[in-house]
Amino acid sequence: MKQLMAALAICMAIFAQQPAEVVAKYALELDVIELTLDASSRYRARDVALRNVRLVNVVQGRVIPGSTIVVRGGKIAQAGPDVKVPAGMDVIDAGGAFAVPGLADMHVHQLTTAAHHLLHLIQGVTTVRDMSGFPWMLEWRRQAESGEMLFPR
Repeated sequence: MKQLMAALAICMAIFAQQPAEVVAKYALELDVIELTLDASSRYRARDVALRNVRLVNVVQGRVIPGSTIVVRGGKIAQAGPDVKVPAGMDVIDAGGAFAVPGLADMHVHQLTTAAHHLLHLIQGVTTVRDMSGFPWMLEWRRQAESGEMLFPR
C-alpha cells in the first residue's frame, strides 16, 4: 500500500509540471486511482449477514425470496432461506434486493493502472482475466488475494 501511495504522489508531482491539457487528460485517471487507494484502506472484508435477499440460484434457474447470506472473511459462508444469523453478527436488511453471482470478464487489457478494477467491482464484475500479462499484474493479484486492494479476483 505504501508503494502505491508513493507512486501516486510521484505521478501527481510529474503531472503538476505538465501543460494544462496534459493534466486535464489524466486528472480523472488519478482521481480514480486515489479513490481506489482510499476505498481499499477504508473498506475491508467484514463479517456480516444480509437478510431479506432474493437469492438468484443460477444452477437451479430460480429466485429464492426471503433468503439470508452470511459473509465471513469477505467470502460467502452460507446462503439460503433457512440460514441462521450467528449471534453478534452485524445484520443488513437488503430490502428484497437481488443477489446474483459475480460476473467474470475473461478478456481485459488493463495496460497502465489498476484504477479500472474498482469500476469493475462497482459494476458487479468480481473476476477478471487480464490478457496483457505485465509483471506488475502479479503484484495486483497478490494485493487482491491479501485484501490490501479492492480488485476483482
